[in-house]
Amino acid sequence: MNKPSVWVVDDEDSTRAYLWDFLSSRGYDVQCLDSGDQVMRRLASAQRPSLLILDIHMPHVGGLDVLAQMDKLGRRIPAIVLSGIDQVSTVVKAMRLGASDYLLKPLDEKDLELAIEKVLEEHGNGDSVDLEHLTPETVFPSSNKRMLQIKAICDHVAHTDVPVLILGESGAGKEVLARYLHTQSGRNEVFIKVNCAALPTDLLESELFGHERGAFTGALREKPG
Repeated sequence: MNKPSVWVVDDEDSTRAYLWDFLSSRGYDVQCLDSGDQVMRRLASAQRPSLLILDIHMPHVGGLDVLAQMDKLGRRIPAIVLSGIDQVSTVVKAMRLGASDYLLKPLDEKDLELAIEKVLEEHGNGDSVDLEHLTPETVFPSSNKRMLQIKAICDHVAHTDVPVLILGESGAGKEVLARYLHTQSGRNEVFIKVNCAALPTDLLESELFGHERGAFTGALREKPG
């Protein structure tokens, strides 16, 4: 079995050295990069890691820039972002751009280890299907009777205007199924993935549904959901 590959992207020598030691000692295949530019060049040449550990604040091309570019290109790579600043707006923006988790520096070893294990478990070590070009064949590659039943249900529900709740364990393919439903429905707006657990409780409702000016202290202007 191949070791999960992790790209550590940080302009601080000490952080790269620490993460290289931490990850290598746990059996990961680690590559360290010191800029967002290096990440984008590697992705352009079709290289792909199982996981990115990405610093938010770097010169020229920062972590948010990398996430935005990956999102634009349809490159869905699991990413844990790091920051020395605990700023809610940055957390929200990173999650909107597809980050899987957000950790504050200085890093806590236990939090880091749990975050990596959780992300790789959810994303299958990076060996996921291309979420931007889903077809029935990529989502349902098996002719198993149960899988075909699930496909039939999805195809039927996709053409209705009802909420759909998908339940399952981590790594079962809930996001893939949700994206497939969205694709088959013919809806013209983009599919938006939201990690509700990563949003602060007091901001969740506002981020999802928006708010009117003056709805609460600090709501200086109207914000769409």
